Order: sequence, then structure tokens, then C-alpha cells
Amino acid sequence: MSIWHSLVHFGWDYPQRDPMSKAEEMEEVRLREDILLARRRAGAENEREPPCRAVRVLVGAKV
Repeated sequence: MSIWHSLVHFGWDYPQRDPMSKAEEMEEVRLREDILLARRRAGAENEREPPCRAVRVLVGAKV
């Protein structure tokens, strides 16, 4: 995606996508619904705990 984004600025077009079959379209819709359902369920379970992020840094020095 990021490569095409930069190429579009130089006048290239996005590649054409093949038309989806009915089965592929239904699978994509089902997948989107499953993702939304998982987000809703995860949101309800994580309301009790505050979000946590960890950052690890490795610093090296040659003396």
C-alpha cells in the first residue's frame, strides 16, 4: 500500500482489481462481521483494565 501511495504521486494508477465472485464477496462480508464482533467482545472484556503499552529500548555504546 505504501509503495503504491508514493507511486500515485508520480502519476501511476492503482492496479485494477479483478471482479470478485459471489462466494468471495460473501466471504469478505462474513470476515468483516467477524472482525467487528471480535472488537466488540474484546472491548467489553478490556473495560476493567486500563490499556497498557510497553516500550523497550536497547542502547549500545562502543568505548
